[in-house]
Amino acid sequence: KGSPPAEYYLAGCYNRGEGTEKDQSKAREWYEKAASHGHTDALFQLGMSYYFDKDSHPCTGKEGQRAFDCFRKAAEEGHVEAQFYLSECYAEGKGTKKDEVEACE
Repeated sequence: KGSPPAEYYLAGCYNRGEGTEKDQSKAREWYEKAASHGHTDALFQLGMSYYFDKDSHPCTGKEGQRAFDCFRKAAEEGHVEAQFYLSECYAEGKGTKKDEVEACE
C-alpha cells in the first residue's frame, strides 16, 4: 500500500533535489502515488508540477489540463492553495474554458 506521508516526502526530495538529483519525472511519480492514497498536499503539488514548467512559466495545453484537474480535486478536499490556483485557471483559461464567474466562486 505504501505510506502517503513518506511518498509525499520522497516526491519533495526529487522535486527540490534534496539528498538526490533533481528529477521532475520521479517527483511526479511519487506525488501521484501519494495523491492516489488520499494525500491532498501531494495532489496540489502534482498540480503545481504541471502548472509551471521547468523555468517557472505557466503551462499550456495538456499540462494545463492536468494542473486544472489536480487543483479541482484538491480544492474539493478543502485545500486552500488549490482553490486559489483553480480560480487562476478559470480566470486565465488555463486547462479549462475561461470563466470569470467561476473564478470568483
